[in-house]
Amino acid sequence: MDGHNSILIDSNIAIYAAQPEYGTLRDWIQTKNVSISDITRIEVLGYPGLLPESILYFEKLFGIFDVFSINEKVIQKAISLKQQKVMSLGDAIIAATALVENLALLTANTKDFKHIKELDLIGLKEIK
Repeated sequence: MDGHNSILIDSNIAIYAAQPEYGTLRDWIQTKNVSISDITRIEVLGYPGLLPESILYFEKLFGIFDVFSINEKVIQKAISLKQQKVMSLGDAIIAATALVENLALLTANTKDFKHIKELDLIGLKEIK
């Protein structure tokens, strides 16, 4: 786990990091070169009923991270991943971004990505 310095965080990690009880996660993230996909911005900020203070928090948080656009390479990789196994569009784009950008993926839902053998996957439970 210590070898992972450049990581892409899944949308669920951004949400967990905003919760007070996940201080260890926030501390760990601060020691890494963290990125997100545009799909994470859409998933998190597009959540219905998100309070204005939460929107401000996430906008500030996302302003700190590198943000990867959904480009043609990511689209082609996401198509390939979806052709291999049924998965959500968001998960396919996030996994494709990690693969195209050669980043480890930190997620709370490793089961959604375990079938992608070439993906360097970090589970939330590994963060201590």
